Amino acid sequence: MRPARIDPESGYRFYSTDQLPRLNRILALKELGLTLDQISRLLEDDLPLEEMRQMLTVKQAEMEQALGDGLRRIRSIQLRLKQIEEAGAFTGYDIVVKPIPAHRILGSRQIVPNTEQGFQLALQLAQELPEQVGPENLDRFVVTLFSEEWTQENLDVEFGYILAIDQGTQDIEIGLLVSNAGQGSPGSFLKQDPDQEARLVHLNTTAHMRLAHLFGNKMVDRGRGGILLTSSVGAYQAMPYMASYSAAKAYILNFGEALHVELKKHGVDVTVLVPGPTDTPAKNWDGMKGPSGMPLMWMKSEQVVRAALKSLGKAPSVTPGLMNKFMSNFGRRLMSRRGAASVFGSLTQAMTEADRM
Repeated sequence: MRPARIDPESGYRFYSTDQLPRLNRILALKELGLTLDQISRLLEDDLPLEEMRQMLTVKQAEMEQALGDGLRRIRSIQLRLKQIEEAGAFTGYDIVVKPIPAHRILGSRQIVPNTEQGFQLALQLAQELPEQVGPENLDRFVVTLFSEEWTQENLDVEFGYILAIDQGTQDIEIGLLVSNAGQGSPGSFLKQDPDQEARLVHLNTTAHMRLAHLFGNKMVDRGRGGILLTSSVGAYQAMPYMASYSAAKAYILNFGEALHVELKKHGVDVTVLVPGPTDTPAKNWDGMKGPSGMPLMWMKSEQVVRAALKSLGKAPSVTPGLMNKFMSNFGRRLMSRRGAASVFGSLTQAMTEADRM
């Protein structure tokens, strides 16, 4: 701001009383850390309010970032001081905080009693997760500590893998997601390996949920897309001798039909495919004999696919095949849940090598 008068000998600047309000505004804006160019722009009478708001918002973000960096440095100094107090010197390791892109993690977050048990859990998950979902779907293994300082006991940690599909599709526009992962374990529940049952439930539920969440968000942002989730006619009622499988398929059916409503308004079509016995490699599960002598026939996969794509976005779910439709409705509408479970238990037992216990 141009002064009212400048002393020729001392160079001291004099301002009139009329200039004091503007001078005070300049000093106040300077206290905010704004440059003289920014202050000059803000003091213009014709400056739009939106531009003024944007300038101040940017400055606020810069100051918050600087404040956060300063607080992190202070915390690092405090940790160093604590190391000196406890050990008499710096430890043999350094912790460096680096910003990294957001990733989706498939893993487990737990409170572990000590570092030794945490290490054992990490080794266990590092071996089991690739077996559950396939190594091709996973990237590197990561360990996340949810604490501001290192401690030897009661660690709040998350162990898991970065999902490779997230990494591999970042620059690809996925227009249609077909989530078809599934596995069954025919036979009496109490004769099954509980760890294998847990992996089955994880594959038949969590995999679909995570894929739908990952690509559903991207589709909603674009305002278009389609998601096809594969369930089974076993979702409509309990299936003794395939208990975990039918329960997991019921999750997919209800989950997908809910998303059909949720995402419709965003331009994303969601439909659940609910097939009966289909001629795919899945029919060769250990212990599965097939529906010979039963009122169900293997449908060709091409027939099932056509029915699914034809119904995508038009119906919450679709069950291909007249006999499959009849059997699913028979159990739901014409029988009690107990009766349906008993009948389908007999049918399932005929298709498996299960012995009644």
